[in-house]
Amino acid sequence: MDIIKDAVERLRTATHDSGLEDGDVAIRVNPSVVLCQYERGACMEAHFAESVAEFVTMDPTRAKTRLSFLFGGGFGTPRQRAAAGAIINAVTGFLLISRIRRACLPESHSPCLRDLSHVIGNAKIFPLGQIPKISEKFGNHVVDDPGAADLILVNGDAMISPEAEPVLGMWTGKKRVLFLGPSTAGTCSLLRCEHYCPYGRR
Repeated sequence: MDIIKDAVERLRTATHDSGLEDGDVAIRVNPSVVLCQYERGACMEAHFAESVAEFVTMDPTRAKTRLSFLFGGGFGTPRQRAAAGAIINAVTGFLLISRIRRACLPESHSPCLRDLSHVIGNAKIFPLGQIPKISEKFGNHVVDDPGAADLILVNGDAMISPEAEPVLGMWTGKKRVLFLGPSTAGTCSLLRCEHYCPYGRR
């Protein structure tokens, strides 16, 4: 399972013969953004028409391109996959496929964490990649093996990592997989994956 490639193919279908394929996309890094508490790294912003959307990654890039260049891409590196994720977020926001493009405000962090604790309940959780807030707040629920988990949590940087494909390929449909934060919003909307970002902004 390659979640980025699958999402790009869905986006290709959604924009086919719409004229949007020739639309310009700019990807910039915005160091002033307050990040989602489940993400770490640098915040890239993808600009497409009037839509601006975030993607947080440890391997950011800056680029100007067209949407059509996204289709047929190889996405062989985390940097390429992060850029694709950012573009997906901006375009799905423009098309109103996804309602979340930005992280919530800091005052929403506490209620978001509280609500997530209700979602997790007593489940054993496996964070795919490094999600420090999860380990900090739910350490007694965290397990080291996805096979022992009831719930697999995935943020944006984990979603684009080399470790994601085998884990998601093996356990999707067998375990509950929950994607966190605004970085994963567009991909989840296209692929109908379960997504948690209750206070994320348009």
